[in-house]
Amino acid sequence: MKKYLKIFICFLIIFCIFFVVETHPDSLELQVLKKRAYKGDTVAEYLYGRKLVLGNYSMEKKIKGIHFLKKSALKGYAPAILFLAHMYEKGIGGIERNFVEAYTWYKKGEEIGLEIAKIKLAPLHKEKNNEDFRLFGIVLKGARRFAISYILQKHGAVPIKINENSFCDLFSTQKLLPGTDLMQVCYNKDGEFALLEYRYPPRPVDYDKLLASWLAKLKKKYGNPKEIRVNNLVDRYVWEKKGILIYFWIEPKTYTCFLRYVDPDTYKELYELYRANKERKKLNRVEFF
Repeated sequence: MKKYLKIFICFLIIFCIFFVVETHPDSLELQVLKKRAYKGDTVAEYLYGRKLVLGNYSMEKKIKGIHFLKKSALKGYAPAILFLAHMYEKGIGGIERNFVEAYTWYKKGEEIGLEIAKIKLAPLHKEKNNEDFRLFGIVLKGARRFAISYILQKHGAVPIKINENSFCDLFSTQKLLPGTDLMQVCYNKDGEFALLEYRYPPRPVDYDKLLASWLAKLKKKYGNPKEIRVNNLVDRYVWEKKGILIYFWIEPKTYTCFLRYVDPDTYKELYELYRANKERKKLNRVEFF
């Protein structure tokens, strides 16, 4: 009987130690990391900061965690640099998304030769040539979600809805492009560019004059339309430039104008994905033509 009692007591002690270490905010492991981090240990700064950011702690402690992560990253510690970049890109640990901060840390990673950082920033640093179609300086074909979101915000777009569980992001664009109010950008399942669409809100002007004005601007920029498609009594003007399709149309009842840039290959993937999942209605304002 005494033997079983001793075994039970030992088990209870081990369980209590495990419970305290794993769940108490000042666990033994955390205390050790904290001491080392405050002494300037680079690895401990990263591990302690990461635990505070990812753990069930107050925002005050998470901010302290970011402080230690940045101390480690500024010493050139690769895991800290990539964690900060990823944290700001995805908004993990309850930290607000910040693409400018994400770019800063990916850039730091690129400078020390980190391959992941190079891949993330590649669309932003492609050399200019006549084979690429660019918008705001970024090559659209093959561009990833992070790069496009970063460049749009850098030029003044304000995110309204950015959700990793959705394939589309929504931005306010009054500062980005005067005259517009909204922009939607969509991607395939791998996060590659599929379409970008501006909306120009309704304006009380003559339809024919509005259309003529728009066509004059677009012809000057892209030449004559490749074709005109009629869809639900709405004329869609189509250009093709370096693998990107450009669509323009006006809704006759509201005089709302739409300008859309499409990569036909990834757009097709997006369409098939939604059709397979029967989630077509979830794609806000995207029409499959």
